[in-house]
Amino acid sequence: MPDTIPLFPLSEVLFPGMPLPLHIFEPRYLKMVGRCVRDKMPFGVVLITKGSAEQSGAEFRQIGTTARIMQVQRFDNGRLNVASVGEQRFRVLETNNSEPYTQGKVQVIPEQPGDGSALDGLHARALDLLSTYLELVTGSDQLRGNLEEKDFSPQSLSYTIGTLLQIDLQLKQGILEVPSTTARLQHEISLLRAELVELKLVGQTHRQD
Repeated sequence: MPDTIPLFPLSEVLFPGMPLPLHIFEPRYLKMVGRCVRDKMPFGVVLITKGSAEQSGAEFRQIGTTARIMQVQRFDNGRLNVASVGEQRFRVLETNNSEPYTQGKVQVIPEQPGDGSALDGLHARALDLLSTYLELVTGSDQLRGNLEEKDFSPQSLSYTIGTLLQIDLQLKQGILEVPSTTARLQHEISLLRAELVELKLVGQTHRQD
């Protein structure tokens, strides 16, 4: 991966391995996508903290995730549907605006497993809590079976949980910034437990009403 990549500030947190569908219509981002496709390079997704994706000069968090373009659908009006997938976490070291879109000199953040002896137990607890959480959110136990059938690695499970949790974007960003898989799963277990308590309280209130 090159040291300098295009940056795409979004009101979204992208995790490694997770899909990111985009509808592109702004000229600067059409140019960015064209460059990424031509040069077979990723772009970096960073969470906006001030401004919007439609405005120049948006402020954003310094840790993001690279996205690799997998497929592009072109429309007669010039707009694009882009299917991309998250790849690697990175830290923005500096930015420049020599192109219509922001570019960043970035440093890849290596994946760290953390305490390997704890991963199996954390994996099992996190998967069970996620299944219960999704059952309460959707009102169906179908996803529990689907999750249990998938052979998640601890790392991929941690990023799946980050994607599926319906929480504030700043909390999702906090998950992305946790340095190791062990610590990330521990953090997510705490978040899932807190969310389950809240969901059960909401359910009890509705039943009483």
